[in-house]
Amino acid sequence: MKNNLIFVQWDAYYGGLEKISQLYEKIFTSYNPLVAILRQTKSGFKYNNSYVFKEKNKLSFIFNYFRFVKNKKDSIFHIQYAGSTILLVTFLAGARKILFHFHGTKFSNKILNKLIWKLLEKKVVIIANSLHTKEVIKKKLNLQNQITVIPNLIDTKALKYIDRVYKKGDKFTVLYTGRFDKGKNIDLIVEVAKTLNYDNEIGFLLVGDGPEKETINRKINENNLGSAVKILMYTDEIMKFYYSSNLFIFTSLHESFGNVIAEAILTGLPVLSNKLPALTEFVNDDFFFFDKQDPKLIAVKIKEIKYNYPMATMRLNKVNTNLRAYLDNEKIVSTLSSLYNNLNN
Repeated sequence: MKNNLIFVQWDAYYGGLEKISQLYEKIFTSYNPLVAILRQTKSGFKYNNSYVFKEKNKLSFIFNYFRFVKNKKDSIFHIQYAGSTILLVTFLAGARKILFHFHGTKFSNKILNKLIWKLLEKKVVIIANSLHTKEVIKKKLNLQNQITVIPNLIDTKALKYIDRVYKKGDKFTVLYTGRFDKGKNIDLIVEVAKTLNYDNEIGFLLVGDGPEKETINRKINENNLGSAVKILMYTDEIMKFYYSSNLFIFTSLHESFGNVIAEAILTGLPVLSNKLPALTEFVNDDFFFFDKQDPKLIAVKIKEIKYNYPMATMRLNKVNTNLRAYLDNEKIVSTLSSLYNNLNN
């Protein structure tokens, strides 16, 4: 059966974008979708139908991707933030039904990058995952064409909201899940833990993987924080950590959406996050933000939430209601379906 819809992404390892492709694949079954994985670094999400490019040489990879697209050029290519070069090769290989979905705002400002968009802007359907992303890419890439905003698809029905209760004297677990890289600013979490080290009731659980993992682990050991901060590998059963924790902390320095923050809220887990523009689009209460990278101030905020937990959960309930409206799954799917239909007509 012909693949009428192809999702193009770099990897399949556990991440928000990769999970979105998995959800799309289950929803748009009538298109017999295929997930094209450009470089699979390690095992992660499983897809019903996928194609993995295994070429390590860049030229051979580009050649084989070009040939792949050429053989499927009549399909819809939904490029999940795979870069301007991939967009150009997709177009040069003959594909004309192309959507480019921005799931981030970090990309090169080189002349070639801007030139590609100048040439292809009117030939591609452009999607941004937040209003913040839309404004940033318009400015950085000098885009003039229409940009459709479609929030990241999160299965809100699968995430059950549970009211939390914290009893004084119990361990208060502060959770982080996600990538371990410089942009996530996990060093700050270690500094907060260092500040709170005298408080035996508060512990930190960091779940994930990435290039900064060893550095973070070393800092934990250097500061004798082994009993206060634990690191675990990411698992596809990540939800059990959301439900067993008391607070979610997010110190990222830049974010186009923030899937993990949304997931935490949807499960009823109070959050404490760096105040980023994309997050303020769906977290409508400043109580859950900090705006200074000061470990002492963040530590004070954690204790405030701990000591006033019933009030924190009550305020989170209102944020959850707002978030579920923002992440209206039916609206997201309907908007995307319309874009696909327009490309086929």
